[in-house]
Amino acid sequence: MKREGEQGVALLIVLVTTGLLAALATALVLTAALEARIPAAQRDGTIAAYAAESALAAVLPDVLAAGPDAVLAGAASTFTDGGGAGGVRVLADGTGIDLDRETAQLLCGRAACTPAATTATSPERPWGPANPRWRVYGYGRLVDLLPAAPGAAGPDPGDGPDVYVIVWVADDPTDADGNPLADAPAGTAGHGMLFLAARAYGRSGVRRSVRLVVERTDTGLRPIARQTTEP
Repeated sequence: MKREGEQGVALLIVLVTTGLLAALATALVLTAALEARIPAAQRDGTIAAYAAESALAAVLPDVLAAGPDAVLAGAASTFTDGGGAGGVRVLADGTGIDLDRETAQLLCGRAACTPAATTATSPERPWGPANPRWRVYGYGRLVDLLPAAPGAAGPDPGDGPDVYVIVWVADDPTDADGNPLADAPAGTAGHGMLFLAARAYGRSGVRRSVRLVVERTDTGLRPIARQTTEP
């Protein structure tokens, strides 16, 4: 059993790591955007990778404040573009991001999901009826995560690269209750655990993704596992 002091240290580590991640990601995004010597594809991939990390860091305080039950019940992050959590967004180069299609790809690996496809067992989704019911939690342009210039009401869209990011949330499919729409009861396996997935969309179809498993404890959020993928 962990002592209270150890839990406090764990919370401090999570908070410091989250803060450093957000600051580092923002700095690297801006650096990559300005570095003309980096080949375009590599530059855009670097920007997208750190944009996905930044989006995750941005929504974690909302997850902590709301708690798993509220998040799974439909509570939204404060990071949104002001539109509904669906439909198509278009980047300056014409790249389109269909939030509904991207969500369906997570849910069932298809452009649109039926209930049977959502609960079907596959190598990527081996839990059947308990498969994660991913839903959009936070979404918007990367520039909305960047700090505003001194005296400005908000960030200038021209201050950062044209990247769109989406963060999804889902229940832990291995928890004790087998219900993908609610957190497991207190005292049972998987209580307080959530899956998060972030994907950043850059120019010319560049995509980068990161997934994170977190557990909400009495002292904060504890990261359990993390995975970075392309796209």
